[in-house]
Amino acid sequence: MKQKSDGEAFLRIFPSERAVLAYFAPAKWAAAIANADKCTCHPCMTLYLLDRTYSEGLAIRLVENNIRGLYSFARPNEPIIDNVVKSVAELFVAKYGSELSVFGTLLYFAQYITDHKSSYGQFDLVDVLKQCSKSFLPKWRQRLGKAKEKEAKLEEGCREAGTAALYTYLRQEYVAKGIDIRTAPIVKLFKFTEKELQFIESGEPLQF
Repeated sequence: MKQKSDGEAFLRIFPSERAVLAYFAPAKWAAAIANADKCTCHPCMTLYLLDRTYSEGLAIRLVENNIRGLYSFARPNEPIIDNVVKSVAELFVAKYGSELSVFGTLLYFAQYITDHKSSYGQFDLVDVLKQCSKSFLPKWRQRLGKAKEKEAKLEEGCREAGTAALYTYLRQEYVAKGIDIRTAPIVKLFKFTEKELQFIESGEPLQF
């Protein structure tokens, strides 16, 4: 269900393959670096899911574009070979496609030159593959973990606030008026336990 909602949200933002390729491109590297934390908050469209949502091969094309961006930045003496770039892109998607989101992919390539590659004038396609698993993914997983913890705390806070409001309503509209809260439709709807009902009737301070 989560994947479906993420896919729908992503499609609303990027309604076409052209829009996807235009956004997740070297021209957006600076924006990705400036908003690294936000890359984990966007709809979690993985590279694999990208192909299933749009068309097969889109993820590879996206990675190819970013690899070419690295090549242009490094300006090596050796000419770029199209077939080799495509092969590396295919390997990249095969290795990381199920875990890495497109926002994470954009962030990886954006940070590659400064964080993972210190030598300019050289371009090592094997290193592009290696550094993703060696240096980037551990940090990406940690970033995702923190984002999920923050989301869980927010959801818990909302749940507790909703529960407190519900308890307060039952105390005011039923307990305070001498009406058995077990007759309240909302009690049957949410299937309160006897322990919960006794707590509501007790009037004890609400603590969660």
